This record gives sequence, C-alpha cells and structure tokens, in this order.
Amino acid sequence: MDTSASSSASNNHRPFRLFSLRTLGCFVVGVVAIATLVGLFFVEEDWRGKHAWENYESEAEARGVDLNFADFIPAPVPDDQNFAMTPFLKPLFDFNPKPLQPGQSAWRDTNGYNRIMNFATNRNLNGPSQSALSVIGSGHLANLPAIAGKMANLKDAQTNSLTSSAAAQIVLDNLAQYQPVLDEINDASHRPYIRFNIGYNDEDPAAILLPHLAVIKRLTMVYQLQASANLALNRTDAAAADEKIIFYLANAFPHEPFMISILVRCAELAIDRQVIWEGLAQGKWSDAQLQEFEERYRKLDFARDARQSLDSERAAFGVRLFDYIRANPSFLGSISDDSSQLGNLFSFVPKGWIYLEQVSYNRGFDRYVLPGFDPRTGQAFPKEIEKAGKPESQNPMAHLLHHDILISMLLPSVEKFYPKIAIAETGVNETIAACAIERYRLANGKLPDTLDQLVPKFLDQVPMDVCNGKPLIYHPGEGRNFTLYSVGWNQTDDGGKTVHNSTKTENSASPIPSEGDWVWPSYAGE
Repeated sequence: MDTSASSSASNNHRPFRLFSLRTLGCFVVGVVAIATLVGLFFVEEDWRGKHAWENYESEAEARGVDLNFADFIPAPVPDDQNFAMTPFLKPLFDFNPKPLQPGQSAWRDTNGYNRIMNFATNRNLNGPSQSALSVIGSGHLANLPAIAGKMANLKDAQTNSLTSSAAAQIVLDNLAQYQPVLDEINDASHRPYIRFNIGYNDEDPAAILLPHLAVIKRLTMVYQLQASANLALNRTDAAAADEKIIFYLANAFPHEPFMISILVRCAELAIDRQVIWEGLAQGKWSDAQLQEFEERYRKLDFARDARQSLDSERAAFGVRLFDYIRANPSFLGSISDDSSQLGNLFSFVPKGWIYLEQVSYNRGFDRYVLPGFDPRTGQAFPKEIEKAGKPESQNPMAHLLHHDILISMLLPSVEKFYPKIAIAETGVNETIAACAIERYRLANGKLPDTLDQLVPKFLDQVPMDVCNGKPLIYHPGEGRNFTLYSVGWNQTDDGGKTVHNSTKTENSASPIPSEGDWVWPSYAGE
C-alpha cells in the first residue's frame, strides 16, 4: 500500500476544503453583517422619517393647521331632509360593499345610476346646441334659433327664419320631457340640508367617487336653457325662478372637502351669472328681482371656501394618502407616467422615506400653495403665486435625496386654481355691482356717475377688485351701457380692454385670461 501517495493526495485536498469552509464562513459573516447594516439603516431611516413627520405635525398644530381629514367631512343629515337623497339623485351614492366581486358594479342600483348619468345627454343638448348656450364674458345672448333648429331637426333656412319668441317656444316644448325631474329637483330644493353621501372613509382619497358633480352641471345647463327661453318670452318670473334653482345647484356642495368641488361651483356660478346678465342686457329684471340676486351673491365667500378646500385637500392628500402609500407603495404606479419604476422604488425603500416625502409635501403646501390669497379679505396675489410657482426642477437623484419626488405629482397646481377662484370672486363682485347699477337706473332714470353713489341705498360698500384690493373700476356710458371691470391677473389697468386669445381651462365655463382686464360684458346690441 502506497501510504505516501495516499498522504499526498490527502494533503492536496485539505487546503481546498479548508479554503472552502473559510470562504463560506466569511461569506456568511459578510452577508449577516450587510443584512445587519441594512436592517439598522432601515430602522434608523424609519425612525428619522417618522420623527421628522411627528415634529412637523406638532409645528403645524401650533400654527393652527388641521391635518385631520375627518374634521372636514360634513356631518350626516336625515335622509328626508337632505336634497341629495331625493329619489332622482339617491342612486348616485348607493354603493355595493367593498371589496367588489369580479365584474361587479360599484353601484347597487345600476339602472338608477345609468338613468341619472344619461339625463339630458341626448343630441338636443349636446354638440352645436350646447355651444349656442353662451357663457358669461362672451357678451351674447343664448342663440335660441340655433338651439331650436337642432331640437326640431329644422333645415338651415327654417332655422334662420325663426323669431326669438318662436325659437324659445320650441325650446320649452322640447324641455318638457325633463319636467318630472325638474319638478322633483324644485321640490327637493326646499329641504334644509344638502349632503351627498360621498365615500369619505375610503382609505385611498384619490379613489373617492364624485359622480354628482357632472350631474349637477347638466341640471344647471337645462335650467339655463329654460331661463333663456323664458326671458325671450318675457316670462321674467319663471326665468327668475330658474335662476334661483341654478344658484341653489351651484352651491349644492359648499362644504365638500375637495378642490374639484369648488372649481365646479365656479363653473356653475358662471352659468348663473350668464342668466342674470341676459336679463340685464334685455332690461327685463325688476328692482325686487335684482335685489334678490344681489342679496344672494353677497352671502358668497369664495375666499373662505377656497381656503377650506385647500386645507381639506392637504389633510386628504398630505396625510391620509401618505398613510395609504405606506401600506400600498405600488399605488404610486397609478399616479405616475413612470409607473412601474416609481412603484418598485417605494416598495423597497424605508418607510421613513415616505414620511420624509410627506413632510416635503406639506412644507411645499406652506411655501407654494397657501401664499396665493388672503382668505380674510378675498384678495389674490398674482405676483406671489408666480414667484412661488412650483418646486425647482431637479434631476431624479436630487429629488430622491431631497425626498420631494411626490410634490410635483400631488401638490395642487396653484397656477390653475387661483386664477379660477379669482375670476369667480370677481364675477360675484361684478354681478353685485351690475345689479345695483341697474336698480339705481330704474330708480333715477340714469346711470350713477360713480359706484360710490350706490352706497348705502343700493350697496353696503363698493365691491373690491380681488386682484389688487382696490374698488372695481366703473365708467358710465351712453344709454344703459357702462364699463365695469377688474384689472385682472396682470394687475394692470388696460382701460377695460379684454384679451381674447386665452384658452378655455378645465372645469371652467369661461376662459381665464392672464392679460387684459376682466370686464362685465356690455349690453350694446342686445
């Protein structure tokens, strides 16, 4: 037996075995060490992020900031006293319990839901006929012949030969199909409360359904068309009743904690102002009717409501949504163009980083959103809004290191929000002034020389220009015409000149010009 060979072979293998065991041991120790370091890193970052958020919460609470979304939710009201629970509207928020089964509708009464969503969507109220419904600022009455021609399937020659009265009658005859619903809405408007039973308790605030906004908008358009036709037929009492319902519908969700709700209110009040303007342009409102319009508009406070919607938006998206993101980081994929990458990123980073993103969002709210206007006076600050703008653009790594990736996706766009609020508030103030001017003319047979002459009999005070904090500008003209305007978003007095090259913005019934003045339309030629 060759023991030397055996010993040699054994010695040749031993170093390899010793090296393998030593390498494996080092590898295991290294893995454990790295895992420990990673674990410690996650624990430290989770603590750091949560601690930063708790510090911010304490700081915000000391400043009087309410970050509890539940505090902004309207209190429940009895169904039989709630406008939103009238039979026509009730199915909108009658939901099936979650989680839904595959293919199951969110709505329990699908037939009722579809009936509501299809209300007034037929061809007679869409397309060309809808564009013939003028918007405030256009300076034109509703084009009733064009609308009537569409409704009655008339040829162009027949449409062009229609008188305003004949066209108005065709419109009213066609709208008779909606009368049962309108009668129900009229009756329900006498209920003392309005609260749509929105799914406020949904964990994901971005998924809360708001189907009533589109339905209420269509209802206001039906009433607008009816009011225009009634004015053309000198049925001013009926037209005033239509305006009252439009105003009611425009304020059917004043306390909903969503920015979109107040933006839809802006659009619907623009419809209401158009009806008031059409009656003024035709000289058909009585002093009592004008006084009623004026009194209703004086009760509006868009600055207060806008601030409430911003505060509630912050609570919903700056607190509740971040709670949802921490529990469901892949959700971020649904709000990002770079969906999978962003969702994957936040699935593997420390939860503390999401807390740090939450702090960045809320500090961004303080810096970029809130300085836009004074909720006490209603004055907007266009230059401050432009100066604040949005967070500076950085490369993705810088955003990651500064923990402000989500600001650009979640922070409200003040460049769109504030001008819409400002022009709505301007419209409110100009409507009040225009009604008072007409009341003065009816009483004195002439226009006032200045707005100061309207105080105190026709106005408590001269309405303010929300863009500069000064009184609205007014110049009497010939006959019933006058010039009434705000200096607009550029804060420059352009002599009552309106710039028409602006574009229509989402959820706004009229263009929002950044140049030129915001002018109450002239009555000339109407």
